[in-house]
Amino acid sequence: MINRFFRKDLEEKVEKLEARILETEKENDKLRKRLSKREEKKESDPAKFQETAEELKKSKNQIDALEQRITALTAEKEESSAKSSAKDYYLSKRESLELLRKIASVREEKENLISVYLPPKENIPAQYDPNGEISAYIGTIKSETGFVGFFDLNQPSAASFFAAPPFPPEEAYVKKGASFDTKAAEEIFTKKRHAAFILGHAGESYVGLATESGLIKGELIRSSVKEKHSKGGWSQKRFERLREEDIKHHTEKAGEFFSGLLEEFNGITDVIVVGGDRKTGSDIAGQRDIPTIYRQFETKPDRHCGEKLIKEIWSARWYRI
Repeated sequence: MINRFFRKDLEEKVEKLEARILETEKENDKLRKRLSKREEKKESDPAKFQETAEELKKSKNQIDALEQRITALTAEKEESSAKSSAKDYYLSKRESLELLRKIASVREEKENLISVYLPPKENIPAQYDPNGEISAYIGTIKSETGFVGFFDLNQPSAASFFAAPPFPPEEAYVKKGASFDTKAAEEIFTKKRHAAFILGHAGESYVGLATESGLIKGELIRSSVKEKHSKGGWSQKRFERLREEDIKHHTEKAGEFFSGLLEEFNGITDVIVVGGDRKTGSDIAGQRDIPTIYRQFETKPDRHCGEKLIKEIWSARWYRI
């Protein structure tokens, strides 16, 4: 269902392997040139035949070893390249809950299963991750909503999943046992909460309020913003200044609507979700005492994007080892 290896680490490994293969091939070429010169020397100096023959034998052995090493490195590179092409997936709220039910059904005779919940910028305690493997997984997803993971320490590839959840876990929590503890993960998706959201883009932003059940109110805010100019010189600088003024006008207009939305539903907003262009969205949101998170979305702003955007807000990106 889900198949994801840690692309960044593997791509770096492929680059290192390519560099090592190149160095080994250069060393091999140097040995071949030395071998060729010794072959010529052997024929021109019969008196040193035995000495030269021993040097030739040694050089040929070195070349054989290097060629075997090149073959091994190339195979390792190809394997790493194949792994690095694996994909991760967005799963909707419904699909994520279905996966969590399957994860919860896993049982082990021994306590080899570890459940991990971490708010943003927190890491797993060292006693649960002595080899640093789970910390490495956390580093691959660059999540601003924290980390949820379920790991089989005995057979990682059999039943090990982790995710960037739609909202951060409320507290850091790690449990080791004969089954996975998925209750807190399920609550992230099902907890009743009001999320104000902004999909910010220059000249066109969608602003609204929703719960886990669907859209309450949403509005597309449009303003005239000049397209980017690339001719250079004084004309470009003046054009960029005018464009910045247009964007500022747009964020102020959308910000007024957003403030009005929060006042209309006074006191019930639990979280603000900012997507799209980060600066534009953050300027529209302004400084609030409400927790704010940033998410990347595939949805683009238009008059009818509300319901689609809500599904993305309550979705999660899942990975399987």
